[in-house]
Amino acid sequence: MTIGGASEWLTERLGAQRFYAKYRYYAALLAKVIVVDDPSVTTMAVSCSGPRFFLHVNRAAFDDARFLAGIVLHELHHVVFGHLTNPELRS
Repeated sequence: MTIGGASEWLTERLGAQRFYAKYRYYAALLAKVIVVDDPSVTTMAVSCSGPRFFLHVNRAAFDDARFLAGIVLHELHHVVFGHLTNPELRS
């Protein structure tokens, strides 16, 4: 699992300007998430450690980037809706 280059890869594949213009709130959240290259996940997953959130990305799963924005939004919704931080939702 590495962090180096994962954020740049995601920004490039998302077409950052289009994504950021269309999803301003999520773009701000994505800027605060640490993107991690993680081939152990099927496509993407989120985790947290203390106050930090991590977006685990299996780059090999995204030869075709047309679903990437939707999957990123799905994972960010886990953060927004408290799935990782609310004790009642964690289980």
